[in-house]
Amino acid sequence: MTLADEFRGNDEDDDPRIAKLEETTIKTRRERDAARRAQRAAVARADVAENKLELIEAALATPIKPAPKWTKPRGKAKRGSEAIVCTLLSDAHFDEVVNPDEVNGMNAYDRRIATLRLRRFFDKVASLPTQYLNGPSYKGVVVFMGGDMLSGDIHDELAQTNESTPMGTCLYWSEQIGAGLRMLSEVYPKVHVVSVCGNHGRRTPRERMKMRAIDNFDFLMAQLSQRTVQDIGNVTWDIPAEADARLDVYSTRYLLTHGNLGFGGGGGVAGLMPAIARGWQKRQQRDAATDPFDVLLCGHWHQLKWGGQFIVNGSLKGMDEYAYMQSFGAEPPQQALWVVTPEHGPSWHMPIMVCDRQAEGW
Repeated sequence: MTLADEFRGNDEDDDPRIAKLEETTIKTRRERDAARRAQRAAVARADVAENKLELIEAALATPIKPAPKWTKPRGKAKRGSEAIVCTLLSDAHFDEVVNPDEVNGMNAYDRRIATLRLRRFFDKVASLPTQYLNGPSYKGVVVFMGGDMLSGDIHDELAQTNESTPMGTCLYWSEQIGAGLRMLSEVYPKVHVVSVCGNHGRRTPRERMKMRAIDNFDFLMAQLSQRTVQDIGNVTWDIPAEADARLDVYSTRYLLTHGNLGFGGGGGVAGLMPAIARGWQKRQQRDAATDPFDVLLCGHWHQLKWGGQFIVNGSLKGMDEYAYMQSFGAEPPQQALWVVTPEHGPSWHMPIMVCDRQAEGW
């Protein structure tokens, strides 16, 4: 006979101990069920973390080819005989969804549209220089990947509306980027990719400084993209563990950074120019003694700006709800492309207009 049966044998309807015992039993069962659910969720999170770790470890194990020698001058070239194409690919914010009804019909964006724009980007990198500047012999193309390739889930609204998780985004878009680089490798003798991380690819609520790059999904996407073209002999990579990257193209020294840290400001009637000037000056101050640069490359600001000592990239995404609600100026989705010659450095600049509204169907 249980204690409950003993209680029931004597005025069980009136005995408060019975009610207390039943209440305790129900509470215990609820706590047990909650603990089981928490355990299952913890196991699921551990499995996801293990899968992520395996992917990252596999990516890091992939050997990175050394910086190419073909971007540096080799003797005196015949005037007008050769050039190198350079382009910035940044602020794609892959798998973010922009609803045209929320931005007065100024833009639309999702995975299907982003795929069309990325293909258009690579098509234009391959065709624009030969269509409009058919004189030089192009030694190759440098693709500077400037971060924020995915929107990530650093904000609740992004986590709720994105088309995939950051891991799913990296897997899908690394294949798309690899396909574009494969096409460029068939058009140009050499292809070199330089990649840095942005702020949207981070896995932490706040910006971090230590392990900033290798704990960022932009870093993982670049590593995975490299793996998709590792069988191609004329494609090389630079995916540094720091937030900035450097490359000499002929006699011009480029510094690639995302454009958020160390800039600041960017409002008022002067727009982003004070922030760019501040970021340029602070990095020159930092690098002056050891590794000075000539031209600063960055993204982040979603505005295409050319300057003698800087190039600020536009965005693949274009107008979104945040920019619309903040009343930022509307700019078509576009990316930077320029041609560098041995004699004059960066000589021709042209935007790559990646949006075809009719083809995208909005």
